[in-house]
Amino acid sequence: MVNGSLYVKLVVYLYGLKQSAKEWYDHLTAFFTTIGYRKSIQDPCLFCKHDHDNSMYSYVLVHVDDLLLISTTGFHIVDEFIRHLGERFVGYTHQTGNDLNYLGVQIIRDRTNGILSMNMTGATLDIIKRFDMSECNPINMPYGGSFLDHDDESPKVDSKVYLSMCMSLLYLARMVRPDILFAVVFLASKSAHPNQTNYTRLKRVIRYLAGTASNALQYSGTDVSLNFMVDASHGLHDDGKGHTGICINLGSTTVFSRSAKQRVVSLSSTEAEINAFADAVTYYVFLNALLTLDLHVTVVYPVIVYQDNLSAISMLNNGVKFQRSKHMLIKINYIRSYILTGELRMIYVQSADMDADHLTKAVSSVTFFRACTSMFRQHA
Repeated sequence: MVNGSLYVKLVVYLYGLKQSAKEWYDHLTAFFTTIGYRKSIQDPCLFCKHDHDNSMYSYVLVHVDDLLLISTTGFHIVDEFIRHLGERFVGYTHQTGNDLNYLGVQIIRDRTNGILSMNMTGATLDIIKRFDMSECNPINMPYGGSFLDHDDESPKVDSKVYLSMCMSLLYLARMVRPDILFAVVFLASKSAHPNQTNYTRLKRVIRYLAGTASNALQYSGTDVSLNFMVDASHGLHDDGKGHTGICINLGSTTVFSRSAKQRVVSLSSTEAEINAFADAVTYYVFLNALLTLDLHVTVVYPVIVYQDNLSAISMLNNGVKFQRSKHMLIKINYIRSYILTGELRMIYVQSADMDADHLTKAVSSVTFFRACTSMFRQHA
C-alpha cells in the first residue's frame, strides 16, 4: 500500500505482458552464458560455443521458446545440452535424430548421401485445408499471363481473410518456398484495398501449392563459396517503384532469397539495378560477419555478384559520374567501397541465366521451371 493505492509486485512474468518477451530473452541469455554459449553480435537469436582451438562448434538458434541445436562435435554435446535444459526448465520436450520439425519446417538429414532437405509439406496442407481448398485443381505455376494487369473495377473483399491468407503464404515462402515469394509479396502489397481479382490470384498460388506441397530445398556438397545474384524490375508497381530480387548462394545452393518492392521510384532501369545492388551489399556485410566471426566459415574473396545490366556494372566498376546519376552518388560510392577493397566483384550474366529473375516479375513458364529446377534440385 503506497499513498492509499494498492500495488502488486510481479514475481513471475506472465505471457503477453509488455516486458515478458524481454525478460524471457534476458533469462534465456543468462542461462546460455552459464553453460558456455555466447550471444552472436550479428544475430541476437544465435548463440555459439567453441573450444579453445576452434576445432569443435555448437550453435543454438532461438525463436521465443523453440530452440534448434546444431553441433559438429557429435551426440555428446547434444546430450549435455539436453541435461542442462532438464536441470533448468521443467516440462520441456525435445527431438533428436535425422528427422526433425522446427517451426513447421521438416528437416531431414540423409547421412549416407550427404544431403540435408527442408520442406513444409504439413504446413502447406494445413493452409490448403484452412482456406477450404482441399478439393481444388492443382496447377503448375503460381501466376498466369495477366498477373500484373490492373483491375480497379473488381469488387472489394474481406481484408481480414485476404491478410490472413497473405501472412500464411508469406511465412511459407520465406522459409522454404522461394518459388512463390514474388507472387505472394506482390499480392501482399495490395492488402490495403484487396479486391476479388487479387484474391483469386492468391487462391491460384494455393492451387499451385496443392500440386507441389512436397517440394523441398536440398543442400549437399562441400562448396561454401559465397556468391550473389541480383536483379531488379523497373517501374513494376502502380506507384512507379521497382522490385528487387536477390539470391544468396553458398556454392550452387541458394540459402536466402529476397523479393521486395523498392522504397524509392527509380528514373531508369540502371538506377533500379543499383538500388537492388545496394540492398544486396547490406546483406553481404551481415552475412560476411556472421560466417567469419560466428560460424567460422572461410569466405573466399572477392565474393562474386552476378548482374544482367551492363550499364550498372560499368558505372559501379569504373566510377564514372554522369549528369543523370548525381542523385545516386551515395549509393554508388557505398557499393564501390567494397569493390575497390576487393571484397566484391561484379560479373555479367545473361538474363536467361539470372536465377533472381523470377523474384522480380512474373516470368515465362520456361524461366520459372528452370528456376524451380535450380532451387529444388534432385540428387541421385
